[in-house]
Amino acid sequence: MALTNTDLKSAVERRAFRDDLFYRLNVVQILLPPLRERSEDLEELGRGFLQVFALKHGRPAKQISAGAWKFLRAYDFPGNVRELANIIERAVIVSVGAEIEAADLPESTRVAAARRERKAQRLTLAEVESEYIRETLAATKGNKTEAARILGISRKNLYERLARESKDEGGRMKDEKEG
Repeated sequence: MALTNTDLKSAVERRAFRDDLFYRLNVVQILLPPLRERSEDLEELGRGFLQVFALKHGRPAKQISAGAWKFLRAYDFPGNVRELANIIERAVIVSVGAEIEAADLPESTRVAAARRERKAQRLTLAEVESEYIRETLAATKGNKTEAARILGISRKNLYERLARESKDEGGRMKDEKEG
């Protein structure tokens, strides 16, 4: 089996690919759209890669957490299925719990997925900041000192922003009921 994202027939016509090799490889062609266009395959492929890489690396079987799936669904996989495989393999290797968490995914994947999701949602600046703080806290597993360092703010400033976020515009706690 051979995979490519290049139109080999036109490459042969342009003399950019050897015709004898093309005819040797061209027994059965299966044309598949890129993974970003068939998101319904993402979870099945991800679970399959989990099994393969857990076995390959002698790791226990794992699940992918809801938070990690959120990032994977929002990511557009420019590297297609190979990139998904690499992301899952890395997560299997670096994860320590029974589940693969969002923090076990590459930071570049999480950032790109969050950026893509924000573009689709057209969030306000305050919402973007709030979401980024939450993502950073999740990535640091709640370690506020580390989150503040990553965010480039003091721990005190982080606590102030978290407190401000938990209040609505009227100054009440968000979960307080009007009486």
